[in-house]
Amino acid sequence: MKRFVTTLIMVYCCCLAAINLNAQEGSDQTVIFRVETSQIGTPIYRAPAIVPVRGYYVSFDNMLYLSFAYDMGNVTVTKENTVTGESQSESISTDSELQAIYLGADTGLYVITIIVPGGKKYKAELQL
Repeated sequence: MKRFVTTLIMVYCCCLAAINLNAQEGSDQTVIFRVETSQIGTPIYRAPAIVPVRGYYVSFDNMLYLSFAYDMGNVTVTKENTVTGESQSESISTDSELQAIYLGADTGLYVITIIVPGGKKYKAELQL
């Protein structure tokens, strides 16, 4: 009897795990930001730029979590869905190391741009 109940519980847990895997719309992914530069006619060889922001998208709640290496003050974050053309900007503080930004339920290619007070831009693309 114990073996039957244990087997039944294990089958139930496996079914729940399979349902949760199929119910998840997308996958979690790391978002890589790059420094946006202007077009340079003559190549200048220098060390790679240090990008002080990292991102991680969590599909369960459609949130992009931004992690900042240091306090850069208030930055402007613009998210644009290139498929629908919808664009939205907001100003966030970088004094706490982690900020959450809701991307919405629409699928498409999102372009996220972060502009720091000095004018430097960091850009990333995210396919949902």
